[in-house]
Amino acid sequence: MIKEKRCTKCKKEKTLVEFHKNKATKDGLQYICKTCDKNKMKKYKSTHKKETKEYYGKYYQNKKEETKEYFRKYRKAHKKQIKENNKKYYKKNRDQILNRSSKLHLIYQESLVFVLRKRWIAANYRCNNAQSTNYEKYGAKGIKNLFTFQEYFDHITLDLGYDSVESLRGMDVHRIDNDGNYEIGNIQLLSDANHKEVHVQMRRTDRDEIIVL
Repeated sequence: MIKEKRCTKCKKEKTLVEFHKNKATKDGLQYICKTCDKNKMKKYKSTHKKETKEYYGKYYQNKKEETKEYFRKYRKAHKKQIKENNKKYYKKNRDQILNRSSKLHLIYQESLVFVLRKRWIAANYRCNNAQSTNYEKYGAKGIKNLFTFQEYFDHITLDLGYDSVESLRGMDVHRIDNDGNYEIGNIQLLSDANHKEVHVQMRRTDRDEIIVL
C-alpha cells in the first residue's frame, strides 16, 4: 500500500495526509502538497486582491446559510480542539494581541459610537438604577430613557446633525420638558454654559411659582 507521494511542486516525498483530496485524480489526491498549495493560493491572493474579494463575496452570498451551518457544525464537533488552538495561539502571540487590542480600544474610545453609547448608558443608569446619585432627580420621578441605542444614535447624528466627535465636544443633552422622558422631540444639545444657565433659570421659575402659590 502506497504511504507516500511525491509533490510535483517541491519535488519532496510526503505522507498522503499532506495532500488535499481530489476526486478527479487517479489516487484521489492533489498533485501538489498542502504546503505548496497554500503558498500558491497566498501568492495568487496577494496579486489578485480585487478578484479574490469579489469571488469570496459572491460565494458567501450564494452559500450564506450553508456556510453558517458548516461552521456551526464544525465548531460543535471540534470545540475542544478549537479551544486548545486558541490557547496556544494566545500564548505564542500574547504581546502582539494585547498591543493590537490596546490600539483598537483607543481608536474605539475616540469614535462617535463610543461617545454616544457612553451618554446613552449614563441616561439609562440614572433613570433605572436606584444606586445612581442622580436617581432621585430622574428614575424616582418616573423619567425614562425611551431610546434604544440605535434610535438615540440616529436621532442625534441624523436628526440633530451632530455627526462627529468634534461636534459633540462641550455639548450636553438637555431635556426640553424637565419632567419629560428622553425621547424624540424632548432632547436638544446645549453647550455646558448654556445648559447650566437653562437650569438656573428653571430653578428661578420654580421658586417664583412657589412664592406665588
